[in-house]
Amino acid sequence: MTDLTGELHDLAGHTGNPQVELLAGMVDACGRLEAFDVAGADRAAARCDALLELHPLPWPRFQHTLWQANRLALDGRFDEADRLYDDADDQARHLDLWHARQTVATGRVALSYHRGAIADAAPLIAAISGVHPTLHHDATTLHLCAHGHLDHARRLNGGPRPAPPRDWSWLPATCLRAAAVAALGRTHECRTAYAALLPYSGRISALSAALCLGPVDWYLALLATAAGHHDAATTHLATLEQQADAAGLHWWRDRAAATGVRTPLQVATRA
Repeated sequence: MTDLTGELHDLAGHTGNPQVELLAGMVDACGRLEAFDVAGADRAAARCDALLELHPLPWPRFQHTLWQANRLALDGRFDEADRLYDDADDQARHLDLWHARQTVATGRVALSYHRGAIADAAPLIAAISGVHPTLHHDATTLHLCAHGHLDHARRLNGGPRPAPPRDWSWLPATCLRAAAVAALGRTHECRTAYAALLPYSGRISALSAALCLGPVDWYLALLATAAGHHDAATTHLATLEQQADAAGLHWWRDRAAATGVRTPLQVATRA
């Protein structure tokens, strides 16, 4: 991502094309956020703000509005994020792209999860049906668990399930799958998901502008707890607390600190 951003910035400098500079800034903001360089991401985003004031291109403006909503959600500023999602949804109505409003709904599913309102997210989850099978499946699982319908959730997960695709959506989709299998308390699946996510410890799961699941170490802590590895969970929470504090993500810092050695998510009895 850094090499690509550098090449785009070089191209923008050589051509003097503000649209290329805007693309470079948007790629830079996304890449730096995923690398937990929050200050660098904010600087890149501020430059995008300035360029979009001069060149209000509809599709980049829509993408950047989603990025800003996700950034507010990372700070725990959920009501402000909601208002930006409203703005993005209004923009989506004028884009004439079939998937634009579903993209907004996808971001709002993550927002509902973070603010503890996944139980109320049924219309949003329905909106992403057929758009991304694994996100829809795992959001449905979390929704059922939040309502206490554990038997239904287990039946939904009793057979073959779509695996997170190996594309741009893999990391956030795997994080949502991690939350779902932790809620179900399936030890073997938790261990498999933990092994898959462990190389991404220290990163933020942020799918371009569309979906931000937050720090990967939160999901590693969920999985470690559900698998009975409480020392590992404590280590991931401590890592998250330190990184979030250094990056100024105080909502995540406080969430990790308040969780401590407690179970990060109330998991169901193991199947």
